[in-house]
Amino acid sequence: MWTEWFGPSTLLTAWTLFVATWIFSTFIALWKWNEWVGPVERKNSEDLFPLAQAQYLKGDWYEAESILGRLIQLDPSDIESHLMLTSIYRRTQRTELARRTLRYLERLEDSH
Repeated sequence: MWTEWFGPSTLLTAWTLFVATWIFSTFIALWKWNEWVGPVERKNSEDLFPLAQAQYLKGDWYEAESILGRLIQLDPSDIESHLMLTSIYRRTQRTELARRTLRYLERLEDSH
């Protein structure tokens, strides 16, 4: 009985407004989430680089490489991490990976 109170066009408009509001709210929530999480990721990356350096200086190449991989995943343009990773590749006789990483850095520099 109550479904007859509103015509089909009114119901369609109401549902459209509801869905549009829901989508808009989702985008706003994601945007605010990124604002909140972004500084946390930057702080974590600042904490990770000294840890990678310490592992590198100890000669723990595997752990240093793992940490540098996480750093590069957070910021693919992190030159320092790429350079240290190149050094690890050289020390572990993976010269082709070292060359590829250096070529990547050259392209990165050319694009800036």
